[in-house]
Amino acid sequence: MNRKQFIESLGGEYWPWAWSFSFPEERLVIFPAWDVHEKGGTCEILSEGWRLTNAGTTNAAYSRARKHIALVEDEGWELKTFVQYKGGEDPETGTWQIGGIEPHLETRRLSHVGPSWFAISADAVDPVIPEELSESEEAQTTEGAKSQVTVNVYERSPEARLKCLAHYGRSCAVCDFNFGEVFGPHGEGFIHVHHLIPVSQRGGEYVVDAINDLRPVCPNCHAMIHRTRQPLTIEALRYLREKIQVARVTAGAR
Repeated sequence: MNRKQFIESLGGEYWPWAWSFSFPEERLVIFPAWDVHEKGGTCEILSEGWRLTNAGTTNAAYSRARKHIALVEDEGWELKTFVQYKGGEDPETGTWQIGGIEPHLETRRLSHVGPSWFAISADAVDPVIPEELSESEEAQTTEGAKSQVTVNVYERSPEARLKCLAHYGRSCAVCDFNFGEVFGPHGEGFIHVHHLIPVSQRGGEYVVDAINDLRPVCPNCHAMIHRTRQPLTIEALRYLREKIQVARVTAGAR
């Protein structure tokens, strides 16, 4: 059974581009739970970063899904999910292809953490996935391990961060911005470290390679990298920036 057949078997109206489906009579919202986003009973089902496509256009599926989230958050509708397997990506757009589904529904609760919404199984703990850890945190040699504080967090490695910055410096790998050069002592040493492959997609604990896995980026470029559903590469964002700069210079020369 494919996704269309499954949704229609439940009495729903199927839209091939949609990320979510609503059933008003049952006051029910159903989201597919991508297998690559599933971590121990917690699955990211929507993020503000998915608002735009990789081409920079507004994604209609996001607006629809956001309305469905509001039905659960504000009106108490029930949330259910079904497993959806990632089968690959469109080489031109980066759009994820559906490799198959599990035609079974699971009732979950909704959790809103930062820019993302998570479908939580009954025995899971709400996740918090911090973008950065302070360099003063205790050094780790592995990434992705979960530690219980008041919530589960995907740990980042401060030791790997320091090794990355020692190798690449503290200027942004995209725009070359350096906080120390612009703000003096107040900005000295400040920079984000970007994981080329998101920690949440690693599938658990792994040994980080500080040189091959990490790059220093400023917060602005870091946000732009993660603004699309599939994060942009540093090279792609650098190309977009340079393209705009060339266009501005050309327009000014006219």
